[in-house]
Amino acid sequence: MEFEDLITDLKVISMLKNNGRLCMRNGQLSIEPSIESKQNILITWGAYTSLALRRWWNQDNRQNALLKLQSVILKCHETNEKIATDKREEFVQLCGEAANGLLFLKHTYMYDAAVSARLSVYIDTLKKIFI
Repeated sequence: MEFEDLITDLKVISMLKNNGRLCMRNGQLSIEPSIESKQNILITWGAYTSLALRRWWNQDNRQNALLKLQSVILKCHETNEKIATDKREEFVQLCGEAANGLLFLKHTYMYDAAVSARLSVYIDTLKKIFI
């Protein structure tokens, strides 16, 4: 993973909002479009069905997203030890913003204890870099 790819992934993670989900597109992290409309049951059912089909077709699931997150977090840890001084400030700031994004993701998966615990470990790792 190149430094620019790491920065891109951190920026994507930092863009997560409440109830946001990560997915993989072309080997890169992306944010799954959310379904906000709850006015019409048929529209909501149709939207969830199309989302489920899209996730199935693209073989997106939380385990794949967590594996990619694990890769990003490990690369952050490695990069933190050897990053040049001129890029350090931006990198540390992005790690803090990504930790906030992961807090939103943790809220999304609050009923999945294993995912929530793993995200807590990732958040703690990023916070150690940020502090």
